[in-house]
Amino acid sequence: MQDIPPIPLYVTDDGAERWRLLHHHRGNDLSGFPAYMDSFNGGSRASAAGWAISKIIVDRFTPGRLYLCNWYGVAYSGDGGMTWRAGQFRGLETTCMEAVVADKLQPGKFCVTMADHSPKVTEDGGLSFRNLPGLSGYSGSSAAVNSAADPGLYLYGLIGHGNTACIAVYHDGEDRARAALTLGPGLFVQALREDGNQPGTYYAYVDGAVSAGAGIYRSRDGGTSWDRTAFRPPAYVETLPHQKRWIEAELLSVVVYQVKNACGSNQLMDTNPHLAGQLIAGEATEGIWQSSDHGDTWDFIGEGLPFQLGGPASVLSAVAYSPSCPGTIYTGFISEGLWRSSDGGQSWHKLFPVMAGKLFNVSALCVGRGEHGEDVLISASEPMVRTSTESEMAWSRDGGDTWEEWEHAPLGAVRWKGIALDCEVRQVLAVTCGNGAFRGTISL
Repeated sequence: MQDIPPIPLYVTDDGAERWRLLHHHRGNDLSGFPAYMDSFNGGSRASAAGWAISKIIVDRFTPGRLYLCNWYGVAYSGDGGMTWRAGQFRGLETTCMEAVVADKLQPGKFCVTMADHSPKVTEDGGLSFRNLPGLSGYSGSSAAVNSAADPGLYLYGLIGHGNTACIAVYHDGEDRARAALTLGPGLFVQALREDGNQPGTYYAYVDGAVSAGAGIYRSRDGGTSWDRTAFRPPAYVETLPHQKRWIEAELLSVVVYQVKNACGSNQLMDTNPHLAGQLIAGEATEGIWQSSDHGDTWDFIGEGLPFQLGGPASVLSAVAYSPSCPGTIYTGFISEGLWRSSDGGQSWHKLFPVMAGKLFNVSALCVGRGEHGEDVLISASEPMVRTSTESEMAWSRDGGDTWEEWEHAPLGAVRWKGIALDCEVRQVLAVTCGNGAFRGTISL
């Protein structure tokens, strides 16, 4: 492996009879790439750029110009591949994200989690970002939550080497983050939420083997200490999710057969903004449960929902309480679209898509409170071979009674993983797996 050049670009001058290495690239042959690449592969920026190349294109009109696409974005060369300059690597510095969450107090402020990186925060709607600190031994991030009581406090899940994870706590102005809950091998922070009426009380959805500690956790002291709630799935469910390898390694993962590779997170648990201590948690194939006493007892409320209705790809992907209407809950499914309950989960009906037989993968969902007291919904569908579906995005200004589909065909096959509306329900930040992040505004 040591004989493989950092950027394995070969050329031929005799019709492919013989090939030679174009150049043995060094770090100073590359410019404009994100700084974190300097610590990859033993400190070699060239190796970091070369290992993840997906395509090299020769410019047909400009002699000597090449384009290179890799995990980090697009770079170009003006001298036939001898040197490379990266373009559009600012901001998030990667194209693969896990989730996005909006700050509850500050307009335009969002926190983004991502594969292979600690979270980043924007306070200008996505124009610029700053890093939240990671921890030694952890390289990626999954779920995150911003405090409603303290705008400088963040809790986020970090993904570690050796299939480990933790919940990190950080406050703006501190030198470093600290690990508040360290999880064992195979456990993962799927979602984080603050109690809707008791700031400082937090809940964490931890997936993995139930016997190893997967379940719902609770902190009553601002994330400093945690205890496991009474949530237990049915006895036959040994892992969260129940069909773990199918869901995480094949259906939702960015790379098939790589478990938990940016398959989406932070959407399977929510807290009720109208009632202290009430929260819901969903499992992909088996149901939804609700607790009204901070997690001490749980009730099943998933009867009537389309769990695997159209086949194994019909799995739960998102749950959300209405910020406008007490008792209203939304659930999103791969294949089967968006559903709503207006009676606290006792009954359900389908909201979108309304066309009979049409499939829609709710891979990202956000709900905001409109200025006239109605729910504003945005739902995005990532394309999937398994369901023969395309990339789509739709929104509703009236709680899902009517819908408008957003035209975004020029963006291509976008793998939507998360959407958030800011606290003013005006600015939108959407994150994807492999397609970067997109910002915009909506008019109500």
